[in-house]
Amino acid sequence: MAVKLKKFYKGFSTRGYEENGGSFSVYNVQCVEEDLMNAIFTEVGQRKMIDFGTRIPLMTFEPGDQASIDVITQDLMKVFNNDPRVQVLNLDVIPSTEKNALIAVAKLNYLEFLVTKDLMIEINQ
Repeated sequence: MAVKLKKFYKGFSTRGYEENGGSFSVYNVQCVEEDLMNAIFTEVGQRKMIDFGTRIPLMTFEPGDQASIDVITQDLMKVFNNDPRVQVLNLDVIPSTEKNALIAVAKLNYLEFLVTKDLMIEINQ
């Protein structure tokens, strides 16, 4: 008998419509990932009256040097540490010359679901 996982979190996403069986609804780990990506790609100051967002959307034409990597790492850690649903196990930010981007790979532990998964974030330069 299969155990059905309770839907702790429910959200909405326009990405992956066909992969979700023709639905815009996302649940649990996928919902947490969408929330994290929204926080990462929201510019600081875009949401008034709260300290939310990162400098990552402003880094589009910055060089892929160590200073840029440090800013991205710092902002990603801020987002991950502010979300009580995840724990960062490892974070690597590496330049990808063929994609002209910086690739961040975060190994996250999704606490309520006892799931460890890599979240890949591509920051185009």
